[in-house]
Amino acid sequence: MTNSRKTFGRRGRGPRDNLIPNPDSLVGSQGRENPYGDLRASLYTTAEDTEENTGFSLGSILDFQGRIGRGTFWFACLLCGIIFFLSALALGVDGRLALTLDTRLIYLQIGETRFYIFMVLMVMTTLVQVSLMVRRFHDRDQSGLWVFALAVPILGLWCSITLMFFAGTDGPNRYGR
Repeated sequence: MTNSRKTFGRRGRGPRDNLIPNPDSLVGSQGRENPYGDLRASLYTTAEDTEENTGFSLGSILDFQGRIGRGTFWFACLLCGIIFFLSALALGVDGRLALTLDTRLIYLQIGETRFYIFMVLMVMTTLVQVSLMVRRFHDRDQSGLWVFALAVPILGLWCSITLMFFAGTDGPNRYGR
């Protein structure tokens, strides 16, 4: 029996669902079946279990395969945005100017070297955001090519709303579990 409670980044699965308990621990001292199994098995989880349950790890930042849930998507987007703006401020880009993304004014304000560093930072942030959106589309059992629909005005608004607020498919789909 799986846990049907939704939590941060999980697909209705508990942390113990992947563990195989010792068959001897399922039988109690009176010969009756113990439905809780070995309680010690619940204390042991591996890094793979944690990555599988949350769907996000530092090594998967630019991975376009797999799925991530809404909570992980929101957290990663927020973290990416904070890192981008703090880095831009550290480079000397004014916050209002960074929001307009007027490259001529940024170039004049911070100089050539810092401008190129800022552009590399902006490209990297964009790639991370695109990979997050592709994996979020995969969670909704849709192709990652829907990312291009975000450029179409009304359709892009609808796709953004579905990425941010609609739940993904329960259980495994064609893009993973």
